[in-house]
Amino acid sequence: MKAPVWSDSQSPQLQADHSAPVGALTVAVTTGGSDIDPDRYTVWVDNAQIQAVGSTGLVTFTGLTEGAHEVSVLGVSPGP
Repeated sequence: MKAPVWSDSQSPQLQADHSAPVGALTVAVTTGGSDIDPDRYTVWVDNAQIQAVGSTGLVTFTGLTEGAHEVSVLGVSPGP
């Protein structure tokens, strides 16, 4: 004798979320001194996401996976 097969379409179904955790990173730029570079800077995350920021300001990168990331600030003039 075979065991009966039950089907209940009204019961909640468990579904696993296999997506990687995502988060955000905020980069703060503060420039000091008397000869401040008037150009905006460029902030890169993982050589993929790019945003411009002023000599003093914040930029936020979203959708980042959990773990280490490389952050670069470009366009900074060399000192005297």
